[in-house]
Amino acid sequence: MFLTKPSFLFFLAVVFYLIVSVKSNGYHQEDEHFQIIEFANYKLGLVERDLLAWEYNAKIRPGLQPLMCFFIFKALNVLGIVDGYDLSLFLRVITALVSIFAIRYFIRAFLPLIDIRFHLWFILFSYFLWFSPYINVRFSSETWSGICILIALALQQNGIKYRRLENYMLVAILLGFSILFRYQSGLFVFGVFLWYLLTAKIGIKRTFFFSLIIILILGIGVLADMWLYGIFTLSIYNYFYVNLVQNVASDFGVSPWYSYFLWIFVSPGPLGQLIFYSLILFIYLYSKNVITWGIIPFLIIHSFIPHKELRFLFPLVNLTPLIFFLVYQKLDQQCSHFLAQRKWPNVFKIFAIVVICISNLAGLICVSSTGAGKSQIAVAEFMYRNYDMSKAHVVFLNDVNPYIDFKFLKNTFYNSDSISRTNIYSSDLDKTLRKIHRIDNVNLLIIFDHDSNNLSLKNLIAMKRISLVYQNIPDRIRSIYKLYNPQLNQNCIKVFLIN
Repeated sequence: MFLTKPSFLFFLAVVFYLIVSVKSNGYHQEDEHFQIIEFANYKLGLVERDLLAWEYNAKIRPGLQPLMCFFIFKALNVLGIVDGYDLSLFLRVITALVSIFAIRYFIRAFLPLIDIRFHLWFILFSYFLWFSPYINVRFSSETWSGICILIALALQQNGIKYRRLENYMLVAILLGFSILFRYQSGLFVFGVFLWYLLTAKIGIKRTFFFSLIIILILGIGVLADMWLYGIFTLSIYNYFYVNLVQNVASDFGVSPWYSYFLWIFVSPGPLGQLIFYSLILFIYLYSKNVITWGIIPFLIIHSFIPHKELRFLFPLVNLTPLIFFLVYQKLDQQCSHFLAQRKWPNVFKIFAIVVICISNLAGLICVSSTGAGKSQIAVAEFMYRNYDMSKAHVVFLNDVNPYIDFKFLKNTFYNSDSISRTNIYSSDLDKTLRKIHRIDNVNLLIIFDHDSNNLSLKNLIAMKRISLVYQNIPDRIRSIYKLYNPQLNQNCIKVFLIN
């Protein structure tokens, strides 16, 4: 069928990823904005140095991605695109397209290893594993590092038959850049290096060139750091010294050693158990695979570092479908004779496939319908796109604020500096709304959904003094959250138009 052809699925993935790029406004975690976009804006002269994140003065962040962001913004500014929401959207679109082509190349490289019975499923899940599109549109260090790892592994797979020197050079270049985007990915690269040396046994000459090229790529990172910080510095050294030796990273929270394994098991929802057991079995069944050699030091060393975040695993996300299908077909081959004698396995398989597909579809609906992170930037962008904020007055109820208004940290794109606003509490709602009556202005009321039961609000809605115009988490998504993680609905923000 045409609908199952790889070319059509690729086209479908491009369309879907672009939709996610548009809907996933804002950022997943603050570093994605403050340590890339704001650093680039500083070099563009849009923000003062003393208003940047502390990491800038500590010189611990690589300069490569802010440099990329700088040139992208420069090019867009020449085209007349200066709006912050549009600029960040272009970053996501560029990332999405690069991710899609990287995934396609990876699929083509490893498809011969997958049983023909599972080709369609492998392609589908490589593109549409529910959390992959969300991660693959982020202009973050984790995503871009993961892209480089993905292409490098595909190059390695394609070059197995040829063992040409230039193949190892290309792999080394990509792995070097994966480190420049995110220094922790050096743990994965270290495992790959050991695999080349001890398992693939590529020889002293190729090992030397492999190491030399990575060092040269890191040298490019030094030049990017000099551009960003204005002086010679080794941000890769600074990063590990500040975060590990001085243990500054632990100030942002510590977690038990087993946290990553727990998150793998729990965070993807019903698919988490499959991913967790597939990973364990993959390491056992494919102990000589280059991916195994990369994953082991990556997970072990990360587990010993006190400060942990789920996003630190994002560089490996796109390996999940390959790991699962390689394990599944291996178990299917080994157990086929045993299972053939029983009828219940087929019923179980059908049930499992239905559960997996429904769970995955629900996740895809969620990531294509809400903003990034806590989705508060989606509220700010809605108002910006639909109202003239220079003539608007916004009432924030009970400390809700969709903007990022840090006192000491400048946010160039998503702040409310130029917006007329009033912060109130429930007891002052009636009195405040009676005072707000500006014919020339648009008046908006913003609340958390859990304040919707406020009696004054219900009366105002009944009298048609306010009307709901937007909520950042649609009701259909809230229903899914109730089944998956009800706490996510606490981020639901509603916008009312004051009539």
